[in-house]
Amino acid sequence: MIVPFVFKVPYDPANDFTPIHYIGYVPNILAVHPSVGAKNVDELVALVRSKPGVFSYASSGIGSS
Repeated sequence: MIVPFVFKVPYDPANDFTPIHYIGYVPNILAVHPSVGAKNVDELVALVRSKPGVFSYASSGIGSS
């Protein structure tokens, strides 16, 4: 997947391929400790924006889903 971004290739990676098979399903979750008090994503976003620098997050890393 990274080759067209690193090297010049003789094809258009966005338009010259046709999907032929479904490869997989990657679910994502958002988990928040109950003490945070947000009951949905909108509430969580509003809370985090109202207190810059107070909250942190973790992810499974660059290139992950």
